Amino acid sequence: MKSFKYLILIVLLTILFQPIPALAQEKVNIYFFYGQGCPHCGKETDFLDKLEEERDDIEIFRYEIYNNSSNANLLKKVGQSLEADVRGVPVCFIEDEYVGGFYNEEVTGGQIIEKIEKCKSDQCTNQIAAIVDSNQEIDNNLNSDQESVPTNNFSGATIGLGMLLLVIIGFAVYKIKN
Repeated sequence: MKSFKYLILIVLLTILFQPIPALAQEKVNIYFFYGQGCPHCGKETDFLDKLEEERDDIEIFRYEIYNNSSNANLLKKVGQSLEADVRGVPVCFIEDEYVGGFYNEEVTGGQIIEKIEKCKSDQCTNQIAAIVDSNQEIDNNLNSDQESVPTNNFSGATIGLGMLLLVIIGFAVYKIKN
């Protein structure tokens, strides 16, 4: 009978503390591909820098493609995977949504913000993370100096809920035994 109580308690607590989708992704990932010296890229870089200062719900990964062939190849892979037109820069992927070019903060900046909000409310998927990971594996094998990009989607809230679950289970087991 006691083992049945343990089993029920563990199952209920496990179900109760499953990661909540809204908490599982605290930040929206933005993948920004640009070229050094490109004037439109410079405008978008300024916009994204400002946006990154104002918002704590985004994380921006930057990839310069004119001087880094690995990043240029990554852009091609991402474009093919998402069926996106990536013939020029700047290109900004907001999770799996993208905006090509940059006109100004009101027009293109507004499109970027709109896609960020859409991803926050609709929980966009992030296929790009897997492409970045596979590209980094190739680069690491070639001794590339490209920065490592964290791409897992575990947030502090998810990990915290998991730890809380362990504490509660431990406490419940202790109480049942005593």
